[in-house]
Amino acid sequence: MNMVSIINQYLSVGRDFTFAWSMFLDAFYVAEKVEKIEMINESADRLSLDDCTLALIASAVHKLARESGLQIPVWVFDSKYYLKDPYFVGNPPDLLRLVYLAESPAEFKMRNVFSSENCLSRV
Repeated sequence: MNMVSIINQYLSVGRDFTFAWSMFLDAFYVAEKVEKIEMINESADRLSLDDCTLALIASAVHKLARESGLQIPVWVFDSKYYLKDPYFVGNPPDLLRLVYLAESPAEFKMRNVFSSENCLSRV
C-alpha cells in the first residue's frame, strides 16, 4: 500500500490527518526497501488536503527518502509543494516557533515548513 492509499484509507473513515500520517510512518519504518520506494513514489496530489499539509508531506517524504538511502521522488520538487509564507506545524506559541526555526530539517526549511527536528520519530 502506498502513502496516498494509507492516508486516504484513514481519512475516509473520519480519522484526522495526524492519525493517518502516523499510520503511514509506522508502515514505512517496518517496510523493506523495495516497499518503501513504492510507498512514496505516488505524488500527494490525490490527497484532498490544504497546501500547508501537502508541503509538509513533500518535506517529510524528501527526508524519509534521503535517510533511507532511496532515490528522492521527483514529485516532491514540484513548485506547488513550496510555500510562500512560513508554516509552523501545530501552530506553536512564539517561543517554540524560534526553536522550530532553528531545528527544522533542511528538507522542511527549503519549503518554508517548520517543525521539531524529530517530527518524523515514532515511539
